[in-house]
This record gives sequence, C-alpha cells and structure tokens, in this order.
Amino acid sequence: MPGSKKPILAGLAIAGTMLIVAPILLLGNGDKKTSNLTSGATQGNTIPTFEQPGDPISEPTSFSPSPSPSPKEGSKAKSADKSPSAAPTVAAKVARSSKSAIAAGSAMPKKKSKGEKKNAPPPAGTAAAAVEKLAASSPGRHICYRVHVSDIGWKSPVCDGAMAGTVGQARAIEAINISVAGVDEVTARGYIQNAGWEASGKTVPDDVNLYIGTTGLSLRLEAFTLNVGTGTVCVNSHVQNIGWQGAQCGRSGSDVTAGTMGKSLRLEAVTFTV
Repeated sequence: MPGSKKPILAGLAIAGTMLIVAPILLLGNGDKKTSNLTSGATQGNTIPTFEQPGDPISEPTSFSPSPSPSPKEGSKAKSADKSPSAAPTVAAKVARSSKSAIAAGSAMPKKKSKGEKKNAPPPAGTAAAAVEKLAASSPGRHICYRVHVSDIGWKSPVCDGAMAGTVGQARAIEAINISVAGVDEVTARGYIQNAGWEASGKTVPDDVNLYIGTTGLSLRLEAFTLNVGTGTVCVNSHVQNIGWQGAQCGRSGSDVTAGTMGKSLRLEAVTFTV
C-alpha cells in the first residue's frame, strides 16, 4: 500500500503544474492579439469603436421654421418696395402750376368787383392788352384770346372770331389766355391730358387776363368750357382727327363745351365770339 501512493502523488503534481501554466499561456496569446491590433492601427487600419451600454444617444436637433409671410403681408412688402419716392403726380404738377397757364410769367389775377379800377395796365402781348386796345377804338362787346402751342409757345392774340392755333401741323394747344370787354366777366375751365378737368372754373371781370391749361409741362388741352357774364358766347374748335366741330353757343349762366374728353385728342385751333 505504501508503494501505491507514489503514482497518485505524481499525478496530483502534474495536474497542479498544468493549472499554473495554462493561464500563463493564455495571457501570452492575448498579448499577441493586442499587439497585432495595435500594429494594425499604426499601419493605417481603422479600429472600430463601439457604443458602450449606458452611453447617452444624441437626439436630433429640433428647429422651428420661421413663419413665411402671408399673401397679404407679402403683397404689402412688394407694394412698399415699388412705392415711388414722393414722385409728384400730373394732377399735383398742374395744381402747383398756376404757372399752369401762365402768360409770360404773369400771376393769375383775382376777380375784381364791378367798377373797380385796374391798378396797372395788362402785360403787353396778352389777351387783356388786346381787348383793352380794341374796346378803346370800338366800344362794345369783344373777346380776345391767344393760345400756347406745342413746340411754338404763345402766339399773338386775336379777337372776335379770328382763328387762334394751327391747322394741319399736328400741334396741340396747351393753354388759352382769354379776356373780354362789355360782358361783365368770363368763366372758363380746361380739360388737360392725364389730369382731367381743372379743379374749378376761373372767373375774371372785363379787361383782365384769364388762363386755362398748362405751360412747360407738354400736356395737351383736350376740351374746355366757356361762359360770359351777360349775353351769348359762341365757340368753335378744331380737334385732332375730327376737324372743326362747328359753332356752339350758350347764354349767360350756361357753359359751352368744346373739344373731346377721354379720347386723347388734342385741340389744335379755336375761335370765339360774344
């Protein structure tokens, strides 16, 4: 029996040795694998990384789109961009121009009371100067007038049925200067290209200049109304593409209208009688 114990002890010794050597061998192999991975990284191979359990997962960034303008707001913005920078309208230019029918720079006179004497003679070359001279040599009812023609300017005054303006030259009358004698007063109002009727009719007494239309704005006079304080006034007008319209007359208190409205046709010549 004592002899039989030796093989058992030898087997136990070998088993113990194996238990010690095996872990060492395994550790040696693990080191080789680690060194292989490390050497691969140094050679440019990518070493994958893995998300560890419990790492926070980034959420996609949320955003709120800025509200697009409503159609109305958009249209307002566009209209604001297109708004002109205080550009004056034709009507504003006409209203400012009481030079709007200005004869040689003379101002529009105010209506005088009957019997009031003039402080100064009318400017030479105007309708009032012409009618005053005519009435001095031939007392009675008279009307004198002159026209401002495109590309020409003011023409000389004529009286009592003579033609003022041009025919066959395609030139527009832009303004008319009128003055009367022996009819107490005259009232007139012009219809102007792109502006329409003047804001109100103008009235002046005998021997005073009255102006309708514009000068310096290149706007044609297309129509007008005329009335006198006493008796009858007759007018005839030559219109682009139409010719002479024929005499039209009206008594005091009733306007006579000549020309056209809304047809973009120029007045080219006129005649007046009282």
